[in-house]
Amino acid sequence: MQRNDLEHYTITVDDDPMVCRIIERATGVRSLGFQSSGEIQAIARQYEPLAVFLDIHLGLDESGLELIPILRSQWPYAPIIVVTSDPDDECLDEAFKQGANDFLLKPVRPREVQARFRTRLAELQERAARAALIAGDVRLDTAHRVVTGPLGRQFLAPVETLMLSQLIKSKGTVVPKEVLKREAWGPIHVSDNAFYRKLFELRRALEGVSQTVKIQSIYGTGLSLDVRTPPDSVLGSLVSHTAMGT
Repeated sequence: MQRNDLEHYTITVDDDPMVCRIIERATGVRSLGFQSSGEIQAIARQYEPLAVFLDIHLGLDESGLELIPILRSQWPYAPIIVVTSDPDDECLDEAFKQGANDFLLKPVRPREVQARFRTRLAELQERAARAALIAGDVRLDTAHRVVTGPLGRQFLAPVETLMLSQLIKSKGTVVPKEVLKREAWGPIHVSDNAFYRKLFELRRALEGVSQTVKIQSIYGTGLSLDVRTPPDSVLGSLVSHTAMGT
């Protein structure tokens, strides 16, 4: 099942399928179960879960600890809650160092699952809101250098993130080229060729996520972010679908 098939769901990675069912009942949110690290890694990009419940000991020769940084990179705002029957402090310390947000000890207790899920989800959602910049249908996550829109998601280089951040903050006003250089590169000298190479990459990334948000060049002045409304054909289609109840 791909991420577009469900609006809200969690992911449970545990070699005991009963754990997934307990978590699903406790949270009131559907949980998609996986029993090995290889299984979830192979298809992780298809999903966007609310949270991840991860067993530290997966089978005889698998460690969930190694999976934490991979899942954290893929889902920066999904709380990762490790599930373990091993209360060893060193094991839990390592889980937190790798990027876990919380832990549950087995046997899993539904009320504790519910409480920790709600608390960690609220914390990360608040952090995501603070790190986000919005322009039209485009959202820039400055903390993780990710720009998303209706067409998908693109990862940006640090310089590209700073350039787009400045353009979004300018709210459609023109930003001189030298100002963008200073904001993105700091005090070091940057050639026009290097600037325009990064500008080309940034424009290509925006084209990959949105048809309505574009970088406009103002000859001899600078650049601005052009946020357009969807074409009439798209609006008409949306209106007709709404009227039909679809």
